[in-house]
Amino acid sequence: MYGKIFESLYEGSMIGAGSAMFAVWGYVIAHMKPDKVVGAQVELNTKLVSFVLGEEESVIESVVQKLCDPDDKSRSKEKDGRRLIRLGEFTYQVVNGAHYMSIRKNDERREYFRNYRRNQRSSGNGVAASEYLPGQAEAGIGAAPEPTLVISIYESYPRKVGRPAAIKAITSALKKISAEELLKKTQAFATAKAGSDPQFIPHPSTWFTQERFNDDPATWINNGSNQAHAGTGVGGASKAIAPDYTKPF
Repeated sequence: MYGKIFESLYEGSMIGAGSAMFAVWGYVIAHMKPDKVVGAQVELNTKLVSFVLGEEESVIESVVQKLCDPDDKSRSKEKDGRRLIRLGEFTYQVVNGAHYMSIRKNDERREYFRNYRRNQRSSGNGVAASEYLPGQAEAGIGAAPEPTLVISIYESYPRKVGRPAAIKAITSALKKISAEELLKKTQAFATAKAGSDPQFIPHPSTWFTQERFNDDPATWINNGSNQAHAGTGVGGASKAIAPDYTKPF
């Protein structure tokens, strides 16, 4: 794996934290991997990291702890400024890792299209690359991989159908809401719908297109029945009228 180091790293609240801090954080950036639940995580065995970086293990342990501590001076207020959250003996959530991996993916995509246009111009076929790109992008021909967070959001949704339409709807929704916030709302919706019959859960493309993530979360919770009752039949028996969720809205 690899990561991108931004100049802001050397201008933020980590200033003066020491070379070990920057070395460990660089290790984290290079080794973090996407995770569909927490966005990004990294494995940190302090004994191994101390060997790789040539530092005492106690120094590495201290640095890792500081990265897990709240930082009220951090530019990011996510998780009270924490950069890492411990998940297991050696595994940690990288709090803003998914966001920065998404930036990396976008940079890769821009570089791909720059090279594509350059190759088209040099081929001398007389057709501008931009005339090909829209159709190719829609068909997925030569397209860059889908951003990690978009996939995480889709995988968090409680009904896995119509993936291409869902990815398109999520990407569109992300123009209006941050990826981190949308992921949280999607996970909350999935929790509320746990155990529900899938036919009573909207297709993901519908849910994201209609911005149902902005609904009152209280409306997501199952009320013991996935049916809406209206009127009474003979003998006072209720007639259940269930909406048809078997098709996209």
